[in-house]
Amino acid sequence: MSYVALAILPVGGILIAVPFALLHLDYPIWLVLLTAPALAYVQVLIVDLGWSALERWPWWRGLLERRRSQRVERLVESKGAFWATFFAAGLISPWVVMAFMRYARLPQRRVALPIYLAMLTVTIVATAICVFVPEWFSRTL
Repeated sequence: MSYVALAILPVGGILIAVPFALLHLDYPIWLVLLTAPALAYVQVLIVDLGWSALERWPWWRGLLERRRSQRVERLVESKGAFWATFFAAGLISPWVVMAFMRYARLPQRRVALPIYLAMLTVTIVATAICVFVPEWFSRTL
């Protein structure tokens, strides 16, 4: 249960959960690779559902309309949006990227794949570090 809670965390998430699962709980690698990206994606679902709930309130829609910029929408609609979303989700956090995309009026279905692939990539890198770094240190010492 602690692994699930750590993986869902909006700050740190996978980067805390993967080492905890592999090095402390001795979870199998395949289980971590399968579950960590999906658990991290829960952040995206929560932001998306929360945003939809907030959009029902007129004051929230009014606030967004006053601050909305066509420049943001054009930036997001550009041809490089997949890679920009992929790198932003991996470097910043998936929930921040989802909030920005909803602000730019993009539905979750348009950004689901790059966000999920970014979380999968982060999981693979963190898993590789957790597996190979201790082995490398044991050989050098």
